[in-house]
Amino acid sequence: HLWGITPDAEVATALRLMARIGVRHLLVMDGQKCLGMLAEIDVVRCMAQGGALTAGWSYVVGEITRPVEAMPITARRSDAAQRMANGADAVLVTRGDHLLGIVTASDLIRSLAAVSMSQERAVSRVTRSVMAEGLHGMDQRL
Repeated sequence: HLWGITPDAEVATALRLMARIGVRHLLVMDGQKCLGMLAEIDVVRCMAQGGALTAGWSYVVGEITRPVEAMPITARRSDAAQRMANGADAVLVTRGDHLLGIVTASDLIRSLAAVSMSQERAVSRVTRSVMAEGLHGMDQRL
């Protein structure tokens, strides 16, 4: 699912929405147009710098929306990582002008961990096979 919010929504509303649906990023949308992204860390920084604990604190999402880069669905994980190298922790995934999804740094880490675990299992199977063959070969030589 893609979750979004309008730029005129209050930041406190965005934070409640993030907590309720369990996401750390919201797309900031004006109709069908993506204006940028709101990250949980942006909300925390805004609250810390803006005195969120004082009466009368109020910001709207559009004031702290960050630009977000897009990449085509055919892009590789390394392309997403390169786009995130400048400090962004998410990129949009598109097919032409159509927004398909969002890839976060956490998504990249999970993906790389899954590949790494898969490779380790494959190496482990090969190692067991080679060891079993080697032991079997030793039995025949004895």
